[in-house]
Amino acid sequence: MTEWKEGTKLKFVCKNPITWAVSKDNAKCLKNGEIYTIEHVAVHHWHTKIFLREFPGIEFNSVWFDEVN
Repeated sequence: MTEWKEGTKLKFVCKNPITWAVSKDNAKCLKNGEIYTIEHVAVHHWHTKIFLREFPGIEFNSVWFDEVN
């Protein structure tokens, strides 16, 4: 993961989302291969939470995504 920030485009690539610090249910609104835009990022000691413009207020685990160049 490079330094992700507001506006970075991410592709959802996780078929079996892990639940590390984020509910697995949050991934149910995402579609594999779809591209989303970061609203903001919350970096913690052991994990990073991503908030997407498309789903305000819902947190996602950063390991569920790849950056789109």
